[in-house]
Amino acid sequence: MRRLAAELVPWLLVLALAACGSGTGPGHGEPPANAPTADAVATVEGAPGEPVAEIPVISTEAQMLAHTALPLDAYSLEFDHQLIEKARDKLVADCLVEMGFDLSQYAPYRPLFPEPPPRLPRLRQYGVGIMAEVQQYGYDTPPKYAGPSQPPVPPPMSEALATALMGPVEERPPAEPLEYGPGTVYFPGFTPDSCIGRSWAALEVADHREISTGHGSVLVTNLIVETFNRAKTDSRVVAADDAWSACMKEKGFDVPSPHEAEITYGQLDRAAGIPAATADVECKYATNYFGIRYGVEVAYQKAAIEEHFQELEAIAAAHRITLEKAKAIVDE
Repeated sequence: MRRLAAELVPWLLVLALAACGSGTGPGHGEPPANAPTADAVATVEGAPGEPVAEIPVISTEAQMLAHTALPLDAYSLEFDHQLIEKARDKLVADCLVEMGFDLSQYAPYRPLFPEPPPRLPRLRQYGVGIMAEVQQYGYDTPPKYAGPSQPPVPPPMSEALATALMGPVEERPPAEPLEYGPGTVYFPGFTPDSCIGRSWAALEVADHREISTGHGSVLVTNLIVETFNRAKTDSRVVAADDAWSACMKEKGFDVPSPHEAEITYGQLDRAAGIPAATADVECKYATNYFGIRYGVEVAYQKAAIEEHFQELEAIAAAHRITLEKAKAIVDE
Protein backbone atom coordinates (compact mmCIF):
# COMPACT_ATOMS: atom_id res chain seq x y z
CA MET A 1 0.00 0.00 0.00
CA ARG A 2 2.80 2.41 0.82
CA ARG A 3 4.47 1.86 -2.52
CA LEU A 4 1.21 2.56 -4.32
CA ALA A 5 0.59 5.58 -2.13
CA ALA A 6 4.00 7.00 -2.91
CA GLU A 7 3.28 6.68 -6.63
CA LEU A 8 -0.01 8.54 -6.24
CA VAL A 9 1.13 11.43 -4.08
CA PRO A 10 2.47 13.46 -7.03
CA TRP A 11 -1.09 13.70 -8.31
CA LEU A 12 -2.32 14.90 -4.95
CA LEU A 13 0.37 17.55 -5.00
CA VAL A 14 -0.68 18.58 -8.48
CA LEU A 15 -4.13 19.25 -7.12
CA ALA A 16 -2.99 20.92 -3.92
CA LEU A 17 -0.04 22.89 -5.26
CA ALA A 18 -1.11 23.62 -8.81
CA ALA A 19 0.27 27.12 -8.59
CA CYS A 20 3.66 26.19 -7.19
CA GLY A 21 5.39 25.63 -10.52
CA SER A 22 7.50 22.72 -9.32
CA GLY A 23 10.89 22.43 -11.00
CA THR A 24 11.45 20.02 -13.79
CA GLY A 25 14.90 18.65 -13.17
CA PRO A 26 14.69 15.36 -15.02
CA GLY A 27 17.12 13.08 -13.29
CA HIS A 28 18.80 12.34 -9.99
CA GLY A 29 22.39 11.66 -9.15
CA GLU A 30 25.51 13.63 -9.92
CA PRO A 31 25.79 15.18 -13.39
CA PRO A 32 28.16 13.30 -15.64
CA ALA A 33 31.78 14.41 -15.54
CA ASN A 34 32.63 16.86 -18.29
CA ALA A 35 35.07 15.06 -20.52
CA PRO A 36 35.54 16.87 -23.82
CA THR A 37 37.35 14.91 -26.50
CA ALA A 38 39.55 17.84 -27.55
CA ASP A 39 41.69 20.32 -25.66
CA ALA A 40 40.93 24.04 -25.78
CA VAL A 41 42.34 25.41 -29.00
CA ALA A 42 42.90 28.87 -27.64
CA THR A 43 42.67 31.23 -24.72
CA VAL A 44 40.61 34.00 -26.26
CA GLU A 45 40.28 37.48 -24.86
CA GLY A 46 37.10 39.42 -25.48
CA ALA A 47 36.23 43.09 -25.57
CA PRO A 48 36.99 45.23 -22.49
CA GLY A 49 34.99 43.95 -19.54
CA GLU A 50 34.52 40.46 -21.01
CA PRO A 51 36.20 37.50 -19.26
CA VAL A 52 38.98 35.53 -20.91
CA ALA A 53 37.59 32.27 -22.31
CA GLU A 54 39.05 28.87 -23.07
CA ILE A 55 37.51 27.86 -26.39
CA PRO A 56 37.42 24.10 -27.07
CA VAL A 57 37.21 22.43 -30.45
CA ILE A 58 33.72 21.04 -31.02
CA SER A 59 33.64 19.99 -34.65
CA THR A 60 31.83 16.65 -34.29
CA GLU A 61 28.70 15.33 -32.61
CA ALA A 62 30.85 13.20 -30.30
CA GLN A 63 32.67 16.28 -29.05
CA MET A 64 29.39 18.14 -28.59
CA LEU A 65 27.84 15.28 -26.62
CA ALA A 66 30.94 14.96 -24.45
CA HIS A 67 30.45 18.45 -23.01
CA THR A 68 27.87 17.72 -20.35
CA ALA A 69 28.59 20.14 -17.51
CA LEU A 70 28.85 23.83 -16.74
CA PRO A 71 30.53 25.30 -13.63
CA LEU A 72 27.30 26.32 -11.87
CA ASP A 73 26.12 22.69 -11.98
CA ALA A 74 28.12 22.18 -8.79
CA TYR A 75 25.61 24.42 -6.98
CA SER A 76 22.43 23.36 -8.77
CA LEU A 77 19.90 20.65 -7.92
CA GLU A 78 18.91 20.23 -11.56
CA PHE A 79 20.30 16.70 -11.64
CA ASP A 80 18.98 15.81 -8.17
CA HIS A 81 15.57 17.43 -8.16
CA GLN A 82 13.69 14.23 -8.89
CA LEU A 83 15.39 12.44 -6.01
CA ILE A 84 14.16 15.12 -3.60
CA GLU A 85 10.65 14.98 -5.06
CA LYS A 86 10.57 11.18 -4.68
CA ALA A 87 11.62 11.47 -1.05
CA ARG A 88 9.02 14.17 -0.39
CA ASP A 89 6.28 12.13 -2.07
CA LYS A 90 7.20 9.04 -0.06
CA LEU A 91 7.08 10.98 3.20
CA VAL A 92 3.73 12.54 2.30
CA ALA A 93 2.30 9.17 1.30
CA ASP A 94 3.41 7.58 4.55
CA CYS A 95 1.89 10.46 6.48
CA LEU A 96 -1.48 10.18 4.71
CA VAL A 97 -1.64 6.39 5.06
CA GLU A 98 -0.81 6.63 8.75
CA MET A 99 -3.71 9.07 9.09
CA GLY A 100 -6.02 6.44 7.61
CA PHE A 101 -6.49 7.69 4.04
CA ASP A 102 -7.02 5.24 1.19
CA LEU A 103 -5.22 6.53 -1.91
CA SER A 104 -6.17 3.68 -4.21
CA GLN A 105 -8.74 5.80 -6.07
CA TYR A 106 -5.83 7.71 -7.59
CA ALA A 107 -4.23 4.57 -9.07
CA PRO A 108 -5.33 5.28 -12.69
CA TYR A 109 -3.80 8.77 -12.49
CA ARG A 110 -0.27 8.00 -11.39
CA PRO A 111 2.47 9.48 -13.61
CA LEU A 112 2.60 7.94 -17.07
CA PHE A 113 6.41 7.79 -17.02
CA PRO A 114 7.93 5.98 -13.99
CA GLU A 115 11.25 7.55 -14.91
CA PRO A 116 11.81 10.80 -16.83
CA PRO A 117 12.53 10.77 -20.56
CA PRO A 118 16.16 11.16 -21.69
CA ARG A 119 17.70 14.59 -21.27
CA LEU A 120 18.36 16.76 -24.26
CA PRO A 121 22.09 17.12 -24.94
CA ARG A 122 23.48 19.85 -22.71
CA LEU A 123 24.67 22.01 -25.57
CA ARG A 124 21.20 21.85 -27.15
CA GLN A 125 20.68 25.18 -25.40
CA TYR A 126 22.73 26.65 -28.26
CA GLY A 127 20.60 25.01 -30.94
CA VAL A 128 20.20 21.72 -32.79
CA GLY A 129 23.32 19.60 -33.21
CA ILE A 130 22.54 15.96 -34.01
CA MET A 131 22.32 15.34 -37.72
CA ALA A 132 20.23 12.16 -37.60
CA GLU A 133 17.62 13.96 -35.52
CA VAL A 134 17.32 17.07 -37.66
CA GLN A 135 17.16 15.01 -40.84
CA GLN A 136 14.08 13.31 -39.44
CA TYR A 137 12.46 15.98 -37.26
CA GLY A 138 13.90 19.29 -38.43
CA TYR A 139 13.64 21.76 -35.55
CA ASP A 140 10.98 19.72 -33.77
CA THR A 141 12.02 18.02 -30.53
CA PRO A 142 12.35 14.27 -31.16
CA PRO A 143 9.61 12.28 -29.36
CA LYS A 144 12.11 10.36 -27.20
CA TYR A 145 12.81 13.55 -25.22
CA ALA A 146 9.17 14.37 -24.61
CA GLY A 147 7.09 13.47 -21.57
CA PRO A 148 3.32 12.95 -21.57
CA SER A 149 1.65 15.68 -23.59
CA GLN A 150 -1.59 15.73 -21.59
CA PRO A 151 -1.66 13.62 -18.40
CA PRO A 152 -5.10 12.62 -17.16
CA VAL A 153 -6.61 14.80 -14.47
CA PRO A 154 -7.07 13.03 -11.14
CA PRO A 155 -10.33 13.29 -9.22
CA PRO A 156 -10.69 16.19 -6.76
CA MET A 157 -9.55 15.71 -3.21
CA SER A 158 -11.98 15.52 -0.34
CA GLU A 159 -11.86 18.33 2.19
CA ALA A 160 -10.47 15.92 4.77
CA LEU A 161 -7.64 14.82 2.48
CA ALA A 162 -6.79 18.42 1.55
CA THR A 163 -6.69 19.33 5.23
CA ALA A 164 -4.34 16.45 6.03
CA LEU A 165 -2.15 17.34 3.09
CA MET A 166 -1.95 21.11 3.64
CA GLY A 167 -3.55 21.86 6.99
CA PRO A 168 -6.88 23.55 7.81
CA VAL A 169 -7.75 26.30 5.33
CA GLU A 170 -8.05 28.94 8.03
CA GLU A 171 -4.58 28.11 9.37
CA ARG A 172 -2.71 28.01 6.08
CA PRO A 173 -0.45 31.02 5.48
CA PRO A 174 -1.25 33.13 2.43
CA ALA A 175 0.33 32.28 -0.90
CA GLU A 176 3.92 33.46 -1.01
CA PRO A 177 5.47 34.85 -4.18
CA LEU A 178 8.96 33.95 -5.29
CA GLU A 179 10.76 36.05 -7.87
CA TYR A 180 13.50 34.42 -9.88
CA GLY A 181 14.75 33.97 -13.46
CA PRO A 182 11.53 33.12 -15.33
CA GLY A 183 9.35 35.56 -13.35
CA THR A 184 7.15 35.45 -10.25
CA VAL A 185 5.55 32.24 -9.00
CA TYR A 186 3.01 32.01 -6.16
CA PHE A 187 3.10 29.06 -3.80
CA PRO A 188 -0.02 27.99 -1.85
CA GLY A 189 0.61 27.92 1.85
CA PHE A 190 0.51 24.90 4.15
CA THR A 191 0.86 24.46 7.89
CA PRO A 192 4.02 23.06 9.50
CA ASP A 193 2.13 20.05 10.91
CA SER A 194 0.48 19.12 7.61
CA CYS A 195 1.82 16.16 5.66
CA ILE A 196 3.52 18.46 3.19
CA GLY A 197 4.97 20.59 5.97
CA ARG A 198 6.30 17.54 7.79
CA SER A 199 7.90 16.17 4.64
CA TRP A 200 9.89 19.32 3.92
CA ALA A 201 10.94 19.54 7.57
CA ALA A 202 12.18 15.94 7.50
CA LEU A 203 14.31 16.81 4.48
CA GLU A 204 15.65 19.89 6.31
CA VAL A 205 14.50 22.20 3.56
CA ALA A 206 14.38 25.76 4.89
CA ASP A 207 12.38 27.18 1.96
CA HIS A 208 10.50 24.71 -0.23
CA ARG A 209 9.89 27.43 -2.80
CA GLU A 210 13.58 27.55 -3.65
CA ILE A 211 13.70 23.79 -4.13
CA SER A 212 10.81 24.15 -6.55
CA THR A 213 12.84 26.39 -8.87
CA GLY A 214 14.46 23.22 -10.19
CA HIS A 215 17.96 24.46 -9.42
CA GLY A 216 17.26 24.56 -5.68
CA SER A 217 18.13 28.20 -5.17
CA VAL A 218 16.97 31.56 -6.48
CA LEU A 219 20.57 32.77 -6.56
CA VAL A 220 21.74 29.83 -8.67
CA THR A 221 18.74 30.10 -11.00
CA ASN A 222 19.32 33.82 -11.48
CA LEU A 223 23.05 33.34 -12.09
CA ILE A 224 22.38 30.66 -14.70
CA VAL A 225 19.95 32.94 -16.53
CA GLU A 226 22.19 35.99 -16.17
CA THR A 227 25.39 34.28 -17.36
CA PHE A 228 23.59 32.73 -20.34
CA ASN A 229 22.21 36.11 -21.39
CA ARG A 230 25.52 37.91 -20.90
CA ALA A 231 27.39 35.25 -22.86
CA LYS A 232 24.83 35.48 -25.66
CA THR A 233 25.74 39.13 -26.25
CA ASP A 234 29.51 38.68 -25.78
CA SER A 235 31.59 39.95 -28.72
CA ARG A 236 33.02 36.48 -29.39
CA VAL A 237 29.52 34.96 -29.55
CA VAL A 238 28.33 37.78 -31.82
CA ALA A 239 31.27 36.98 -34.11
CA ALA A 240 30.35 33.28 -33.97
CA ASP A 241 26.78 34.13 -34.99
CA ASP A 242 28.17 36.12 -37.92
CA ALA A 243 30.43 33.26 -39.04
CA TRP A 244 27.59 30.77 -38.75
CA SER A 245 25.25 33.13 -40.64
CA ALA A 246 27.78 33.50 -43.48
CA CYS A 247 28.01 29.72 -43.72
CA MET A 248 24.22 29.43 -43.84
CA LYS A 249 24.00 32.09 -46.55
CA GLU A 250 26.33 30.01 -48.75
CA LYS A 251 23.80 27.18 -48.35
CA GLY A 252 20.87 29.36 -49.35
CA PHE A 253 19.53 30.44 -45.93
CA ASP A 254 19.68 34.09 -44.90
CA VAL A 255 19.35 34.12 -41.10
CA PRO A 256 21.44 36.02 -38.50
CA SER A 257 21.74 33.36 -35.80
CA PRO A 258 20.78 29.78 -34.87
CA HIS A 259 18.12 31.16 -32.54
CA GLU A 260 16.48 33.09 -35.37
CA ALA A 261 16.75 30.08 -37.67
CA GLU A 262 14.92 27.92 -35.18
CA ILE A 263 12.16 30.52 -34.83
CA THR A 264 11.85 31.10 -38.56
CA TYR A 265 12.09 27.56 -39.89
CA GLY A 266 10.70 25.82 -36.81
CA GLN A 267 7.31 27.38 -37.55
CA LEU A 268 7.19 25.78 -40.97
CA ASP A 269 5.94 22.34 -41.87
CA ARG A 270 8.50 19.82 -40.65
CA ALA A 271 9.51 18.77 -44.16
CA ALA A 272 10.13 22.41 -45.07
CA GLY A 273 12.28 22.96 -41.99
CA ILE A 274 14.54 19.93 -42.41
CA PRO A 275 16.85 21.46 -45.08
CA ALA A 276 17.49 24.54 -42.92
CA ALA A 277 18.05 22.46 -39.78
CA THR A 278 20.47 20.21 -41.67
CA ALA A 279 22.45 23.21 -42.91
CA ASP A 280 22.31 24.67 -39.40
CA VAL A 281 24.05 21.64 -37.90
CA GLU A 282 26.65 21.52 -40.68
CA CYS A 283 27.50 25.19 -40.15
CA LYS A 284 27.74 24.85 -36.36
CA TYR A 285 30.46 22.23 -36.68
CA ALA A 286 32.16 24.03 -39.58
CA THR A 287 32.50 27.25 -37.53
CA ASN A 288 33.10 25.73 -34.05
CA TYR A 289 29.88 27.41 -32.96
CA PHE A 290 29.27 25.04 -30.04
CA GLY A 291 32.86 25.43 -28.85
CA ILE A 292 32.65 29.22 -28.77
CA ARG A 293 29.24 29.33 -27.08
CA TYR A 294 30.29 26.78 -24.48
CA GLY A 295 33.69 28.30 -23.75
CA VAL A 296 32.32 31.81 -23.36
CA GLU A 297 29.47 30.73 -21.09
CA VAL A 298 31.91 28.75 -18.92
CA ALA A 299 33.97 31.92 -18.52
CA TYR A 300 30.96 33.94 -17.37
CA GLN A 301 29.87 31.21 -14.95
CA LYS A 302 33.34 31.00 -13.43
CA ALA A 303 33.33 34.76 -12.92
CA ALA A 304 29.90 34.56 -11.26
CA ILE A 305 31.09 31.79 -8.93
CA GLU A 306 34.11 33.83 -7.91
CA GLU A 307 31.90 36.83 -7.15
CA HIS A 308 29.33 34.84 -5.12
CA PHE A 309 31.58 32.10 -3.77
CA GLN A 310 30.64 32.26 -0.08
CA GLU A 311 26.90 32.34 -0.77
CA LEU A 312 27.17 29.47 -3.24
CA GLU A 313 29.21 27.33 -0.86
CA ALA A 314 26.57 27.79 1.84
CA ILE A 315 23.87 26.76 -0.64
CA ALA A 316 25.88 23.68 -1.64
CA ALA A 317 26.32 22.67 2.01
CA ALA A 318 22.56 22.90 2.64
CA HIS A 319 21.88 20.91 -0.53
CA ARG A 320 24.23 18.13 0.60
CA ILE A 321 22.27 17.69 3.83
CA THR A 322 18.93 17.52 1.98
CA LEU A 323 20.29 15.10 -0.62
CA GLU A 324 21.71 12.77 2.03
CA LYS A 325 18.35 12.65 3.78
CA ALA A 326 16.46 12.23 0.50
CA LYS A 327 18.63 9.31 -0.57
CA ALA A 328 18.20 7.59 2.78
CA ILE A 329 14.40 7.98 2.58
CA VAL A 330 14.15 6.73 -1.00
CA ASP A 331 16.44 3.76 -0.23
CA GLU A 332 14.42 2.64 2.81
